[in-house]
Amino acid sequence: MTATDLRAAIHNVLESAPKGLHIDAITMALVNDSRTLFDEGEDSESLKKRVNTILANDVKKTDSGIMRVMNAKTRKPHKGMYKLRPQKSSPNPKGPKDSPVLNGHNALTYERPLTTTYIGKAGECAVMSELLYRGFNVNTLLVDEGVDVVASKNNEFYLVQVKTTILDNGDRVRTQIRKARFDAYRGYQIRYVVVVRCREFNRDTNIFFTFNNDFIEENMYNGFIRRPENEDEMISLKIRFKDNIPYLYHGDKEREISFHRNKFDW
Repeated sequence: MTATDLRAAIHNVLESAPKGLHIDAITMALVNDSRTLFDEGEDSESLKKRVNTILANDVKKTDSGIMRVMNAKTRKPHKGMYKLRPQKSSPNPKGPKDSPVLNGHNALTYERPLTTTYIGKAGECAVMSELLYRGFNVNTLLVDEGVDVVASKNNEFYLVQVKTTILDNGDRVRTQIRKARFDAYRGYQIRYVVVVRCREFNRDTNIFFTFNNDFIEENMYNGFIRRPENEDEMISLKIRFKDNIPYLYHGDKEREISFHRNKFDW
C-alpha cells in the first residue's frame, strides 16, 4: 500500500470517530478492514510504525486534515490520540485531475483522496451492475465475512469478493486476499473480482479481472503469485500492463491474463 492509499485509509477510520482514536485503535481498524492493502509480509506492528510516521508528519501541516486530540484540563495533546480536523465547506470543490497517461491508462488522482469505504462500495456497485447486465440476480451481504456479493443465474449461485483499487505509477495494480478467508471458501463457487479504476483514452472507466480459487491456487503453485507461509499472511495479486496487455506477476515471473479481463461469463 502506498503512503497515499494508507493516508486515505486512516482518514476513513477517523471519519467514524469524530472524537478521535488512539494509534493502536487506528491500526487495529486497518487490520480488520478487508479492503486495506498491506505490504507483502507486513504485520500489524510494522503497519503501526507506518501509520505513526504518517500521523506524526501530517499533524504538522495545517492542510493535512489530521490533528491531535487535546486534553481539556491540561490543554496538552493526549499521547497517541488523533482525529480529523474540522473541514470548512468550499463553494467550488475541485474534481479529479488527470495524471500522465501510460499505455493508454492512468491512475485517478483527487484533491482530497476518496476513502476506502467509498472506493470499495463503488467497486461493489460496479460489479453488481455488470452482473445485472448479464442476467444475474445479485445482492449484497450485510456482514462482511469475506464475501461482498451473492449472484445467481440459471439456479447457479456464486459468492463474489470485490477488490477495488487504482493504477499505481500508471501501469500497475496490487491487491490482497486474506489467506484464512481464501482457505475458508475452498470448494465454493467463489469469484474474486479486481476492479481497477483508471482513465482510458481520456475517460474515467473500470477494468475488471475475475479469478476463481483454482486459478489463484494454480498460480501460487507456479510462482506467479507469492504463496503465504502462514494463515496470518496475505495473498498478494499483482498485475502490470505492457502495451495495454495485462500480466499477473511475482518477482521476475509473469503470465498474460487478457482472458480474465472483463470476463463475467461464469
